[in-house]
Amino acid sequence: MIRLTTCSALTVLALAACGDDDAGATRDAAPPSDAPPGTDASGLPPIVIEGRLARYDVPVTDAELAPFAQYQVTDAEWTITSRGDRKLQYTLPADLVGTPQLVELEGPDSGAPWSLTGEVPGTTADCVLDGPHVVCTEHLPGIVVDLPMLEARVAAGTLAPERLRVAQVFAPDPIGILRFAPP
Repeated sequence: MIRLTTCSALTVLALAACGDDDAGATRDAAPPSDAPPGTDASGLPPIVIEGRLARYDVPVTDAELAPFAQYQVTDAEWTITSRGDRKLQYTLPADLVGTPQLVELEGPDSGAPWSLTGEVPGTTADCVLDGPHVVCTEHLPGIVVDLPMLEARVAAGTLAPERLRVAQVFAPDPIGILRFAPP
């Protein structure tokens, strides 16, 4: 099932504030020596994968956009339902879709690899183990990207123009890769 809901910015900010202890965290990129402390070459903070923190990647062909095509997810949950199925739930970030959207996918818990589906036809996630992480390649045709909202954020200086370009790639064919640490 995929259930899409919107979240208030306050909810997303509250979730982002949780779990600031980074002991045992996996960081995806060390900042170059000329980058400001706590950022990578794009000026964005490094993404942490631990607990409920995950990374969402949008495949892009433009190397210039690659650092901007990675997003921190703050609420990834990988659980077993009362029916014994696997359930993956997380919120796509506002920097990608404009208004945060909850994604829920389920499938049989037959061990890795897992195939999950959502309520919207064509919604799938194929998940595999990759070292200490679960990596899910997802097709999310029910996702709505609010490009006018993202354009307004770029104009206001609160969103990098490269993030808007990534969202423009994602909007017509919402394919992404979620990487998280299983509990």
